[in-house]
Amino acid sequence: MKNSCTIAFRALAIPCILFLYYQLTPNKMFGCPVFFFCIISFINRRDNCAKLTRRGNLERERKKKKSPSFVRKTIYRGIRYCIMMDRDVYMRRGLLGTSTGIAEETLQPYEIGRFAYVPGKIVYCFTIIMESKVIETPGLLSRMLESFKRRGISLVHIKASRQYKDQPPVLVLFADMTKRLEALSDIVRELKAMEYVKQVIISAPLFNGFALETNLFPLTLLGERVIILRRTLYEAFLKELRSILGSGYASLMYYTGLEMGRKAFRYHYEIAGRDLKNTIAISEAIFRIVGYGIMKILELDLSIGRARIRVHHCFECEIFKNSGKPSSHLIRGMIAGWFSELLRRRVKAIETRCIAKGDKYCEFLVMGRR
Repeated sequence: MKNSCTIAFRALAIPCILFLYYQLTPNKMFGCPVFFFCIISFINRRDNCAKLTRRGNLERERKKKKSPSFVRKTIYRGIRYCIMMDRDVYMRRGLLGTSTGIAEETLQPYEIGRFAYVPGKIVYCFTIIMESKVIETPGLLSRMLESFKRRGISLVHIKASRQYKDQPPVLVLFADMTKRLEALSDIVRELKAMEYVKQVIISAPLFNGFALETNLFPLTLLGERVIILRRTLYEAFLKELRSILGSGYASLMYYTGLEMGRKAFRYHYEIAGRDLKNTIAISEAIFRIVGYGIMKILELDLSIGRARIRVHHCFECEIFKNSGKPSSHLIRGMIAGWFSELLRRRVKAIETRCIAKGDKYCEFLVMGRR
């Protein structure tokens, strides 16, 4: 207001002084154009003054809108507390575990593969395909096993697939039929007569001692096809790729992992019912069961876009042990992609610790980019 009055005073003072000068001076020809010039100047200044006044009013209104009331501030803080879920909230409410390590003594290798090798024995494979209702029927598995027990037949290997959507549950039994080959047809007939059993398929041994299940294909996980690579194969693949690409290897693996991590988060988020706590649990579990390593999200602060992740037994870094430098590029990219989808922004993932350079585990720091 004070500035507006000052401008108005100056705009009025100049033409008033010149008007008196016009009245008092004998040379009217000089004073007349100056007078009209001052009138035009006055009009322009008046318009500018009005514009400044309106602008000042708009600024004050805008500031009022930007300054929420106490009630509104309280509501905003409550929403931020419930939605933003920063690190302290996660730790207090148990959304992130507090354990930072794993019990190595409890870890046991899990041998996969639908085959059995018992030298000197005649092993047959029984593939039992069942209806989905079998899950709700207690005691059916025990009755199946009883068919072998009564005849003195030992089972050397058992595999079962879980039901997923329309896929039926399947039980695979490998039995030592060395002394009871004559009971083979009776066992099959008895199994087929059981409730909710749709089909029983027998696979003869390829040779004495070795039986293989060949009817179930392809391998799937959560409804999608998967493949299995033994270390001999993926180690040769990664090392040969690095030797061919040289310095470009790290970028290729990182950006490949980046897209993999983004898609993994979207899929896990849908499975978890769009619940972040469950999404974290599912992602950590699947990371372990597919063999990448044992991952744990130690810290997560959504408000600033920062996280700390620890991975034990990282498959990628194990093959580059004693290299003396951080060697995770695919897994690092997957972690970056996963968190970029979570945070809805670009992130940077840095491997701060690595078993390839002598640390006990690999650790990654994720930071959001502006």
